Amino acid sequence: MQRGVLKAGDKCSIMGHNQHLDTVVTGVEMFKQTLDKAEAGDNCGCLLKGLKRDDIRRGQVLCKPGTATMTNQVEAQVYILSTEEGGRDRPIMTNYQPQMFCQTWDYPAYLLLKDREMIMPGEDATINVAIKTKMVVEKGLRFTLRDGSKTIGYGVISDLLEDMDMEAFEAQKKAAKKAAAKAKEAEAYA
Repeated sequence: MQRGVLKAGDKCSIMGHNQHLDTVVTGVEMFKQTLDKAEAGDNCGCLLKGLKRDDIRRGQVLCKPGTATMTNQVEAQVYILSTEEGGRDRPIMTNYQPQMFCQTWDYPAYLLLKDREMIMPGEDATINVAIKTKMVVEKGLRFTLRDGSKTIGYGVISDLLEDMDMEAFEAQKKAAKKAAAKAKEAEAYA
């Protein structure tokens, strides 16, 4: 547990991975012993009314109803590692898609540059990050950006933004890529 107190009978929500499930805690266990309550810092297990083990995934958050926010777009302050620090040797352009690791979850995320065309290795910037699915995040949460097995940068969430329609965004991105390829092909024949 990260914060708060959890007792049997407490109403709670499971949030993350585009899911929001309401339930009630029927029991709290730690190291195969039943407890009256769990506190911040405890590594505990919870019995939840009406849910099966398959209903819950790694990275989801158990919280008091109404206390957490799910979103798929955030503003973040990021630092892109230089080549000497083990990062990339090329700049990062808008719509670059690394894997975002945060707490216990990881998802592909689009880096959307705001006031510039690129971020050079060794630079920091304020950018928008569009995550492939809605997750529970909050201001001040730290994350790591990886490309394959290489860590390319770190960041801190500075603001939660309005949800982005990822299907429309990806369709628009695909159409733009197709139009660029068509223009390049037409230029080759000219």
